[in-house]
Amino acid sequence: MEGDSLSAELWGCLHGLKLAWNLGHQQVILEVDSAEAIDLMKKGNHDLHTDGGLIEEIRCLMERDWRLEVGHINRWANTAADHLAKAGLSAMTGFHIVIVTDRVLDSLLFKDKG
Repeated sequence: MEGDSLSAELWGCLHGLKLAWNLGHQQVILEVDSAEAIDLMKKGNHDLHTDGGLIEEIRCLMERDWRLEVGHINRWANTAADHLAKAGLSAMTGFHIVIVTDRVLDSLLFKDKG
């Protein structure tokens, strides 16, 4: 995965939706802090977009038989995701699932829940 923050946001949406589907979740809320990403996933013209194939794959997942809500969340209410994104800059490339959290992430998750 190479690119800018919009690409990273779209990749996160794709992997999150795939994971939710594969785990059998039928009611999912996908919160995204990029209004541009939401626009592209819902209705944007992506034919000539550099992430067009990725956007199309997300759209196919969105059209599956499940209850899926996609909404915008402000960055200030999404500090845990921001923390993980920054940590990911120094991690190996690829898709990672965090199973064990640290105290910092625990406190950010608690704060975001509020």
